[in-house]
Amino acid sequence: MKNARLWLCAAAAIALAACSTHKTSDGNQSYTLQTNQGAVSLGSDVDTSKLGAPVYPGAQLSGSTMSSSNAQGSNVVVGFKTSDDFDKVVAFYKQQLPQAKVNVMTPGSSGSVATFEIGTRDTAEHTTVLVGADPDGTGIMITHATKTGAAAASPEPAST
Repeated sequence: MKNARLWLCAAAAIALAACSTHKTSDGNQSYTLQTNQGAVSLGSDVDTSKLGAPVYPGAQLSGSTMSSSNAQGSNVVVGFKTSDDFDKVVAFYKQQLPQAKVNVMTPGSSGSVATFEIGTRDTAEHTTVLVGADPDGTGIMITHATKTGAAAASPEPAST
């Protein structure tokens, strides 16, 4: 469900970019859509200090990054790739994120997946690290959300 909302936001940002001005940063192929409601950025720039979790040593940026911000808070989603095996990456995150809720699944042919979650959607900060095995190594996606102001003080309503 989280991924569906993320892709919906990204699609909306791309659609709105056709109607709005966007800025391209030098050589980084990054696009920012700024409105009076907030901002959405797509590209290859990432401030790793804002991810809420460490980047696996030696992991390379994989694809684009997405970040958004508005009066209620901010979100950032970044993908990384490493040639190291799944178990080594999972061990790293278990050591680095001892406070995280961990769920590891090893479902045969579809590959192994592990999630590390710090906080919940109802807390002021929520970080998820998704680790997935694939034939070329291991993929890592870090999602970090922060709430500000009134959004941080009151939990989101339960979805139906």
